[in-house]
Amino acid sequence: TDLRAGALTRRTHFAEHPAYTPDFVKLAQAYGLKGCRVTEVAELEVALEDALAGRQAAVIDCVIDINEMVRPMVGGGSDITRFMVD
Repeated sequence: TDLRAGALTRRTHFAEHPAYTPDFVKLAQAYGLKGCRVTEVAELEVALEDALAGRQAAVIDCVIDINEMVRPMVGGGSDITRFMVD
């Protein structure tokens, strides 16, 4: 049984994109970690500096336009070294 595929199916109900995504910042904070969300590239450097300065685990939730081609992309169920380049 492919547990990853099953989990994705339950989360998305066969939709391409899930209707609900957890608030990763609040989830991190619930576990006592620092959490922040960035929506602009310019915010990322500050978020990384803050996370590294904290000397503890941190979660940076990066909001990315769904149409943005983020590289490297890996197909579902594929090995992490099998990048999609087309």
